Amino acid sequence: MPGVIALMGSGETAPGMTKHHRALFERAPEGPQLLLDTSYAFQVNRKQMTEKLLEYFDVSLHQQLTPVAFPRTTTAGPVEKELVRRQIAGASYLFAGPGSPSYALRHWRDLDVVPALRQLLDRGGVLTLASAATLTIGRATAPIYEIYKAGEEPRWLPGLDLLGQYGLDLAVIPHFDNAEGGSYDTRYCYLGEDRLTYLEEQLEPSTTILGVDEHTVAFLDLGEMTLRAEGRGMITLRRHGATVHVPAGTIRSLDDLVTTAAALAQLERTGATDERDPLAVAEELARAGGASADLLAQLLALAASHRSPDLTDHIETLVALRQRARDDRQFAISDGLRDALLALGVEIADAPGASTWNFTARR
Repeated sequence: MPGVIALMGSGETAPGMTKHHRALFERAPEGPQLLLDTSYAFQVNRKQMTEKLLEYFDVSLHQQLTPVAFPRTTTAGPVEKELVRRQIAGASYLFAGPGSPSYALRHWRDLDVVPALRQLLDRGGVLTLASAATLTIGRATAPIYEIYKAGEEPRWLPGLDLLGQYGLDLAVIPHFDNAEGGSYDTRYCYLGEDRLTYLEEQLEPSTTILGVDEHTVAFLDLGEMTLRAEGRGMITLRRHGATVHVPAGTIRSLDDLVTTAAALAQLERTGATDERDPLAVAEELARAGGASADLLAQLLALAASHRSPDLTDHIETLVALRQRARDDRQFAISDGLRDALLALGVEIADAPGASTWNFTARR
């Protein structure tokens, strides 16, 4: 069975992340466990970075990783490249982390690392990527340093597209909820809303942005084709400003999430959803448990302007989903559904264990 890819938004060596690393080592089969240094190999403190990471895994997790040095292709001959590829392909666990995504891409592409990573995953291995390395795995990669630090025009680089083999057309962005800027916007790995919106327009229509909050892990189980969110924040799927959220502690089908993100993107662009009943789409999103309240409100408002003769079946389902969210203490979802239904002209009366509803006079 295919293995697991873990995408960490940041804080890979923070105390709160240790339990997530431990779960990954428990999933990994027997075999070599590696630390690949390429993403930060250009830094003058490369040796110290490696030592710090090895110490974390040793002291906090009692795991002795083997460092694999592949700093640059210009100093590596064909024999060295083949040895590194064989090490990666035969590993049970591989970690790559902070640094520069564009630097890592340049040298990993020349190394032809993707077939080796696929062999690792096909054998049931675990690939853990953090920060810069996380950015490289999708179809497109944002060169963060060049944009944020050097002021270059926002653009995408071709990514490793390791996920494409599994039917996932994604561009991954860590540090999704970054707030270091204080009074200015540093979300989305320091890109901010304006630059991310500009970049979204350059993506292929089929590509979805997968955002990973800081101190958060996206566990992609390639055998089950599920995404599990764990940690302090959440996972976000985004297309053209439309978002679907996966709260920490929840598991979602990858296919369902990407389909939902596409439906939301269609709504954002055209105000329609491929001629589907917008209330039916709202019901679908509510079932998924991750759509933001404002987008649910938009769908229900659209339904209100094109009401079918009988909305009862959909409304009954939405009210029941809201009750389930309340029972599960997912109050942001339940409150969003309540407000969105009210905008449609549906008033809810809550009672212990059940809720009733009626159309308001505005209907």
